[in-house]
Amino acid sequence: MSTGISKGLVAFLIAAASAASPLLGQTTWIVDASNGPGTNFTDLPPAFARASDGDTILVRAGSYTPGTASRALTILGQGGVVVNCVKVTLPPQTVPFVISGVGSGKTFVLRGITFAYNWSANDTPILQISGNGGRVQVEDCQVDGTYKFGLTTDPLRVSAAIDNCSQVSVTRCVIGPSLRVSNSTVCLSKCTLDGRNAGRVNPTSSRYYGSSAGLYLTSSTALLCQTNVAGGNGYFAFMLTMPGVAGIVSYGSDVVITGDSSCAITAGGDLKGNNAILGSSGGLLLDPSVQLRPTGSATPYAGFANSHARRLPALTASGPSSLGGRTNLVLYSQDKHLFVAMLALPGSPFLVAPFGLLWLDVASLHIFAQGAQGASEHTTVSLPIPSVAGLRGLPITFQVLSQATDAAKLGWALSPPVDAVLH
Repeated sequence: MSTGISKGLVAFLIAAASAASPLLGQTTWIVDASNGPGTNFTDLPPAFARASDGDTILVRAGSYTPGTASRALTILGQGGVVVNCVKVTLPPQTVPFVISGVGSGKTFVLRGITFAYNWSANDTPILQISGNGGRVQVEDCQVDGTYKFGLTTDPLRVSAAIDNCSQVSVTRCVIGPSLRVSNSTVCLSKCTLDGRNAGRVNPTSSRYYGSSAGLYLTSSTALLCQTNVAGGNGYFAFMLTMPGVAGIVSYGSDVVITGDSSCAITAGGDLKGNNAILGSSGGLLLDPSVQLRPTGSATPYAGFANSHARRLPALTASGPSSLGGRTNLVLYSQDKHLFVAMLALPGSPFLVAPFGLLWLDVASLHIFAQGAQGASEHTTVSLPIPSVAGLRGLPITFQVLSQATDAAKLGWALSPPVDAVLH
């Protein structure tokens, strides 16, 4: 394997930062609930009102209220950042964090924030990404739609929603209960999505709540890479039976699932059993290495107009991607298969037949590794990130073109992309 990860990478990143300069490095704002040195704002909504396209907002540890971000911003949590998405009134009201109106050709980045549902309020997703013609990248975030106090449990049905968006990437995020996607193109990399288990609010309550899938898709294109999804379990009590649900429920959507045996799509349990993936028309392209776990006598998947099993390349990223640090990329593919690993500024996904969707900006594309896969069927490449202040906030997209086997026929395929923002 050969890699171009020293002078070539440094030159690429500096050139990419220069190319992205209209949207980077304009103003950096500091949000700090404790009003420490250098603070510009003590909460998020006034920062959103003041910031312009291309600005970076650094959020220090603390508890914050949500707001609506409608510009191409880079929001970087610096550890211990919690956004509380319930307004304590009588009755309590859910106040979502909203990303909306990011225009075509622009990029919004959100990293390192926990969204909390800390009160039993109205059933509204606490993270809402809607109406974006540009690209939205969400990394290393947690969306926690559970509420538990003593013997009372009252989780949301859907914690996060993506609606009417041209391209959203979600990387290394934990979302539960449930992510809903409609009329959008989304890529999920190394995420965990858990549905809601059916249950009773508390032992003395007459109110019950049903189960939900880990992922709902409607009229969308979804790429899942090394992502675990679980449907909610049913609930059984005297004179009451509430069913479980599939891990993924898809309506008129095209779904591509890649990864290895360490990731799984799991159905919720009940008296009847459920498919791991339940479709209604649309298509399913599945790497057979990924575990599908139906319950009862249900089949692994059902309901798609067309379905196909094929070994596919997968790519994940880990590491802090901090200036002076490293990003570690892992390629999953078959033994002896050739690959070419690429990085670039984010681009609008377009079909490169017959290889699949390319998510890279072709003008800034850089090949950083190439070679043949080893017997372990995964290759790790560690990329050093230069300690150059002007790179902070730069979004990078990685993708691999690799040989893939389809019905004993050798071809080439593009992996789903994986994103990283330098910080």
